[in-house]
Amino acid sequence: MIVAGKVLAQNRANERMVTESMIRKWLDEGISERGIFLTWNQGNPGPGCYRGVNKHGVAYDSCEYADRAMLLLSATRAARISQELAYGK
Repeated sequence: MIVAGKVLAQNRANERMVTESMIRKWLDEGISERGIFLTWNQGNPGPGCYRGVNKHGVAYDSCEYADRAMLLLSATRAARISQELAYGK
């Protein structure tokens, strides 16, 4: 993995650092959360989605991916709020 001209070891810490920096960059560019999920999955934030079957016969649907990711994000936020209410910040 190459970051800022340096080759970094491929490990969880570096992968997380790269992921967070990419997401931060996209948010700073004004890309919506759903747009970030689409960018991660299909390479751009839309407005359209890609659907089909790849050369290996595997179906893909970027809209479904983004929709499911948004549900997980909402559930994660709800769980965090519930935990904060129950145990305090």
